[in-house]
Amino acid sequence: MRRAAILDLGTNTFHLLIIETRGSKDFVELLRKRIYVKLALDGIDHLSDAAMERGIRALQEFVLIINEYDIDEIKVVGTAALRTATNASYYIGQIKEKTGLIVQLIDGQKEAQLIYSGVSLIWNAPATPVLIMDIGGGSVEFIIADRHSFYWSDSYPVGVAVLYREFHTNEPISAQEIHTLDDFLTKQLCQLRKAIELYQPTLLIGASGTFDVVGTMIDGFADVTYREVANTTVVRLIEEIIMMDEKQRGKDERIPGSRVDMIVVALLLLKKVLSMGEFKQVGISAYALKEGVATTMI
Repeated sequence: MRRAAILDLGTNTFHLLIIETRGSKDFVELLRKRIYVKLALDGIDHLSDAAMERGIRALQEFVLIINEYDIDEIKVVGTAALRTATNASYYIGQIKEKTGLIVQLIDGQKEAQLIYSGVSLIWNAPATPVLIMDIGGGSVEFIIADRHSFYWSDSYPVGVAVLYREFHTNEPISAQEIHTLDDFLTKQLCQLRKAIELYQPTLLIGASGTFDVVGTMIDGFADVTYREVANTTVVRLIEEIIMMDEKQRGKDERIPGSRVDMIVVALLLLKKVLSMGEFKQVGISAYALKEGVATTMI
């Protein structure tokens, strides 16, 4: 048996997953933790001192946890914010100096492949193509695949931290802001639309994050790694949430406090993607990037 720690340094959230491998294909989850650091709260092009300090404190907390386990290997991956920010190299150096952790940057294509690997662990892959979507703070990854082939993937810089800063200033979000956001996404996601038209997926699988919230709001705090809900149910939920202002969202016990601000643009992004195809169902996967990294460590 071997133990490994995987750290996923996302734009909004830092994740820690500690696993124990048992055999050549399996792992057992020992611990899972996430801390919302919101690296891009003050902008994704240049990380603020406050944002970097939040990240360092989170990683120091993770290191204390890791030290309680007999860990054989640690892997730390950085995604959109650490790919984009002009001071990312400096920050990665600070992470190493203050925590001892060495960050491996991955590009959008690699991120998409790892997300696919993670989702595949709990997904009964059909013979027809599906669209997998992972909404991050800085970028959004899309994959089209079935049980036989990985057909297409791409990464777009339209994460919720980016959309929130640019398109959500009124409470509740205004009709004009929704219209402007929709036009922006139409231009940004034109290649995704072509891929959907080509492969015609009827199932959209959302990986973790925003989709965890969607699942909770629809059918409660179900302790499952994968479930599917009707497209129409998801769209009704989206229409309900975007009508709320921040105070109303904050009072809604189904919405985690850390997601009250950015959930609206995340759901509008999801609604836009659902409108691009004939999706009948939305799958919600608890597994994503970090579980994909785990498969490479077995």
